[in-house]
Amino acid sequence: MKQYDSVVSYMKSLGADKPVHIGETGWATISDGHYGPKGSKATDEYKQGLYYRHMREWTNSANISCFYFEAFDEQWKDAHNPKGSENHFGLFDLKGQAKYPVWNLVDQGIFVGLNRDGNPIEKTYNGDRDSLLSKVMVPPLQESSTMEN
Repeated sequence: MKQYDSVVSYMKSLGADKPVHIGETGWATISDGHYGPKGSKATDEYKQGLYYRHMREWTNSANISCFYFEAFDEQWKDAHNPKGSENHFGLFDLKGQAKYPVWNLVDQGIFVGLNRDGNPIEKTYNGDRDSLLSKVMVPPLQESSTMEN
């Protein structure tokens, strides 16, 4: 939000009265690098769902156009590393299963009659939220002795 506000302020300072669009945003669900189990532990479907929901709520309420990137995981982005975060930004996995952020759309029947590689659109984790939550990684916490007051 601060970055968006900074861009809008800068544009206004130039005298440009133009809409500012968010051209790309997203959240990876898998990473064997900095964002995965040995790093910040930021990547999983639950956190992607939180980010997606909050971004949509904010951009919709503020009337901001936002391109959420991307629809499907793309294994070719980091082809030499199948668990690289760049491969896992999709709202659908490689099998065409709907990830947590769009489970509600599956429930609403939005994807009825659609398929991916001949498979109907179904939820990851068989739609079992408890199973999904069991895979959520808790980010490392800062020790209280090193925290600033």
